[in-house]
Amino acid sequence: MPAPSATIDQYQEQQVRAAVTELEVSKLWSGMGENFEASWRVIGDQIANLVRFSQLEAAKSARDYLPAVLEQTDQRLDERWAVVPETLAETASDGRPLESLMYQSVVKAGMAYNAGASAVEALRTGGEFLRLTTVAQVQDAGRVATGIGVATNRFVHGYVRFLNPPSCRRCAVLAGREYRYSTGFLRHPRCDCIMVPVKNAAWAEAEGFIWDATANLDLIKDLTEAERTAIEAGADISQVINATRNMSVAGLTTREGITARGVFGRQQIAAGSAITRGAVRRQGAVKAFRQTSTARLRLTPEGIYQLASSDAEVVALLEQYGYITRRR
Repeated sequence: MPAPSATIDQYQEQQVRAAVTELEVSKLWSGMGENFEASWRVIGDQIANLVRFSQLEAAKSARDYLPAVLEQTDQRLDERWAVVPETLAETASDGRPLESLMYQSVVKAGMAYNAGASAVEALRTGGEFLRLTTVAQVQDAGRVATGIGVATNRFVHGYVRFLNPPSCRRCAVLAGREYRYSTGFLRHPRCDCIMVPVKNAAWAEAEGFIWDATANLDLIKDLTEAERTAIEAGADISQVINATRNMSVAGLTTREGITARGVFGRQQIAAGSAITRGAVRRQGAVKAFRQTSTARLRLTPEGIYQLASSDAEVVALLEQYGYITRRR
């Protein structure tokens, strides 16, 4: 069975969004001068805001993708919960502040310059890091939003990895089975895979959603001759290829979204779980002090999947940290 049209549409939309954002970020980076720090102070916020906007759009698109693909594959939608896209545009996917991650492009450029590269070469190095990071953050927002939808749907068991061949060998191997929602979605730089929600492994295989890498070697673009020969001779492809090399999942915790500007922060401050600044304020000596930040460290969605002990706890924590809300 071919991939559902909703999955193909989501994949293409994700690719276009990431490419357009990458182009716009590159245009801003092209304005960097030889004083890296001074130049970044001019464009840094613009870049972060641009990426954040694209993250939000990616998360909204993924939120709408889930009911569409479930309908096309005759699966049920759990209508109890809705993803809150704004929570996925408050941070980088590894849990750090988005601005901090984007700034690493300046760090990379500075390191290259200090190592002897010209300013032009150093900026090229920093720009490549920035482009890769931009694409990853936009795509991750969509993937994480889909993952939240899968995790909170009691009628869906997990997901399979959707490829758009020709694919890299790492993704090809990982696409060979069904994963529980609690398994972090492995990705590498410029990984373009997305999720297809499935009832269970047997159903996914029967529907043709499991991609057999061994039977599709011609669609794997980066196999070496030695690897191809070994696999054709009967070697286990997962043993030949180290699928997890240079692959990663999102971070476990973040301090983003804990202020009054963030969804989670507003909820916690309203509930009284907030920090004040200084012992005097904690003791109430300053009247009408406005609490601005929650004391709680915020788990990322993939951190919740790893730490929760049950499906019910996953849902409870996703709601607690503001990633989902009850449908009205």
